[in-house]
Amino acid sequence: MKLGYLGPVGSYSNILTEKHFKTSEYTLHPHSEIRRLFENLDNGDIDLAIIPIRNSTFGQVKESAAEIARREDLIKLEEYQLKVEHCLVARAGTKLENIRLVSSHEQALGQCEKYLTNKKINQRIKASSTANATERLSNVDQIEGLDISECASICSETCAGLFDNLIILEHAIQDNKDNTTTFHLMTNKKLERPQGDKLLDHKNDIFNL
Repeated sequence: MKLGYLGPVGSYSNILTEKHFKTSEYTLHPHSEIRRLFENLDNGDIDLAIIPIRNSTFGQVKESAAEIARREDLIKLEEYQLKVEHCLVARAGTKLENIRLVSSHEQALGQCEKYLTNKKINQRIKASSTANATERLSNVDQIEGLDISECASICSETCAGLFDNLIILEHAIQDNKDNTTTFHLMTNKKLERPQGDKLLDHKNDIFNL
């Protein structure tokens, strides 16, 4: 089965997907945007999608809610909880006191609002995912006219470790130490259960947000 998730590698969706679906029954397909996940479900390019639904600190994932509201044929197969711990990441040699701008997914920015305010990091740039923001930080010399030594991203420790030129300035910067995101495994078709797979044993139910 083809399973889509919000990528790239290192995103929280990727971490959850690798944990639960890295078997011979599935081929994993990263997507650059949540919108593209739903579009590829619609056109049959993927059979299943891992969708971030809500966070215990910052609430509903707006992009997911908007896409779900446009469709009547979605089926929730399973629900997952992922504890989310954010890191503040910057280029090697950067000092925390010099950071003026941070980029990440809207959810990550919201989950770290108190921390960012306390550190007086006032310029926030939204990205399609935490991993995309971090990949950009690794590859460019400036963001929004600021030198890269004044910029940071918010992502997982796993994501930060993918880039040799990045360092973690601080760990566990989320405002709520029990910060958790709920994901749904979703489809829009009746699927035959793969042999040996237990995820689809549960009775399917239509998901209404």
